[in-house]
Amino acid sequence: MQGRVVGGAPCQGFSELNAERKGFGDPRSDWIVKFTQLITKLRKAAPQIRWHAMLENVASMMDSDRSAITGELEKVYPT
Repeated sequence: MQGRVVGGAPCQGFSELNAERKGFGDPRSDWIVKFTQLITKLRKAAPQIRWHAMLENVASMMDSDRSAITGELEKVYPT
């Protein structure tokens, strides 16, 4: 059995259109961490399901933010 989780976290903290962007310093950016926590909880609640996830965010972000987001996602989907 397979399950899907699809989400999109607020992008204001990462978007280059926001001159005052703060990356993970913006409280709205916490939703990326909450997304990974949801996946972890789903895996514990329903281990018989193979969970797949897709997280959408803004393309115009700094490389350091992209790396930080990748690091968060790798905690639940190691490469």
